[in-house]
Amino acid sequence: MCGIAGIYSFKSNDIDKSLLKNMTKILNHRGPDSENYHIDSHIGLGHKRLSIIDLSKNGRQPMCNEEGDVWLVFNGEIYNFLELKAELEKKHKFMSNTDSEVIIHGYEEYGEGILKKLIGMFAFALWDNRDRKKRRLFLAKDRLGKKPLFYYYDDERFVFASELKSIIEDETIKRDICLESISSYLSYGYIPAPKSIFKGIYKIMPGYSLICEDGKIKTSQYWDLNYDEMNFSEDYYAKTLLANFEEAVRIRLTSDVPLGAFLSGGIDSSAVVAMMSRFSNKPVKTFTIGFEEQEFNEIPYARIIAERFGTEHHEKIVRPDVISILPKLVWHYDEPYSDSSALPSYYVAKMAKEHATVVLTGDGGDENFAGYERYSRDKIFSKYEAIPDFIRKTVSYSIGLLPLPREHYGLYRKLKRFDELSKMSREDRFINSLIICDDKMKNDLVNQRFSGLDLNSSELIRCELRKNNSHDFLNKMMYSDIKKYLPYDLLVKMDIATMANSLEARSPFLDHKLMEFAASIPSSLKLKGFTKKYILKKSLNKLLPKQILNREKKGFGVPLNAWFMNDLQNLAYNTLLDKETFISEYIRPNGVKNVLDMHSAKRKNNAAIIWSLLWLEIWGRIYIQDRKLKNVY
Repeated sequence: MCGIAGIYSFKSNDIDKSLLKNMTKILNHRGPDSENYHIDSHIGLGHKRLSIIDLSKNGRQPMCNEEGDVWLVFNGEIYNFLELKAELEKKHKFMSNTDSEVIIHGYEEYGEGILKKLIGMFAFALWDNRDRKKRRLFLAKDRLGKKPLFYYYDDERFVFASELKSIIEDETIKRDICLESISSYLSYGYIPAPKSIFKGIYKIMPGYSLICEDGKIKTSQYWDLNYDEMNFSEDYYAKTLLANFEEAVRIRLTSDVPLGAFLSGGIDSSAVVAMMSRFSNKPVKTFTIGFEEQEFNEIPYARIIAERFGTEHHEKIVRPDVISILPKLVWHYDEPYSDSSALPSYYVAKMAKEHATVVLTGDGGDENFAGYERYSRDKIFSKYEAIPDFIRKTVSYSIGLLPLPREHYGLYRKLKRFDELSKMSREDRFINSLIICDDKMKNDLVNQRFSGLDLNSSELIRCELRKNNSHDFLNKMMYSDIKKYLPYDLLVKMDIATMANSLEARSPFLDHKLMEFAASIPSSLKLKGFTKKYILKKSLNKLLPKQILNREKKGFGVPLNAWFMNDLQNLAYNTLLDKETFISEYIRPNGVKNVLDMHSAKRKNNAAIIWSLLWLEIWGRIYIQDRKLKNVY
């Protein structure tokens, strides 16, 4: 696991060595073990290494072939590298025992086709100078988008890096805010590729590659997920799924450094720990984060698994004073990012780093096997819509007559919400479940800078729903989550939280072969009745205890509502209503005050949008107003 950076100069033979070193050094947290460069005519490559496989000097990057005309900088892990190496050794000489080198020789042998042979997580850049007239730079990102890759280009150069902060080390690259990105951020809490928060800086999308050759750029998609359902028995699916999962865990245990696992006590992480225990001849190291608020505390469930499989278990309680760490988190995340579970994710990664260098996670289980509440809720409304129209109209009319109660306000709000959602289309209900700030609130918040701009962000998700090849709406929802929510929220969170602590995270449920098999399972076996993850639970029936398999899903949530009612209330008001705020350039102060006041009066739970505004404000202070990125780290 590493940090990569590079400069491709189209016209000049000279590379700014000082700039390249600054771009690389700022990625130190991604690879503290070594720092190396390759600088030649038209190209400069920088690499920070976190040593995982082949800890010797032979594993250092930038790495090249024997002829010295194909160079690589690579961030990630290739899990099937031994099989690929055995195949490639017949024609190519290997100089190391790393997984990195199979990319070089695989590219020499198969060209861009090497991408379809790789099993793993990766973001890499290959400099192909075999034809001195073409000078080709080939970049690629793994199928699910686990590893980040940003780039910028103009008429004279192409600049790329693992993180945005590395690219803007080049002070000639303007930090002009992209208003469309702020709009997406306010809606979803993240900025989806290919755009970034800055105009002119882009992100390579999951499952895509990019070729830059003499100033011309071409992107290509090399992988997508298809839901071509098969027709076999439940037992076949359960048995084959377990075998696929077992193999996905096994190949992710290759490491020359200590391994562990994040353990929440949910089905997915528990399954990973259970399967790791099968392959380990010593206790698996497990790490769990909890909260004082019992509604959000999963430590008791994690302990069940830790005791069941005899793990070396570590726990930590997160308290609201973690707000002191927020500027450091904002620095690490590069762009505005408002998933509040970034906080516990950072702390569990920090705790894990004291005992391991690699951890396995349960990411991907919900998207593959219908684990989210929004999936079962869609079925509830489908049933409700089958009720005669006059009955539904009577129910809606009755709910509309309900007076605002002094007590049981939560029930009143749920009834109102049910009525509101029942009048939406399936697509709109799904999109609404993903939105932090709806279009009405967003229009009330943003200022005149956004006039003339289409603030409707729903088309982003609607496009993914309609792109999927399945006629089943559950499959469409899962596909959309895999294409947007997973790579731009969950996987960004995991990558940054772990790499900020020089820790590598591996996700067996995101093995693309396992995912392709999961996509072939009929949706009726993923959500059977109202049982979420039915087929996954059946496959794990003999592996996990029933109290874990049968418990209700509890997301990796943070008690923001309580925090903003108490410990963090003053901080939110003082920070967001300060006279010289960054967000006042884009957000109306009166709109912010209204959001804060409604939350304080318990008229509406605005904790998520308050958090997103707070993050945006601190981001602006660090990346726009202060600009001294090194000082924050």
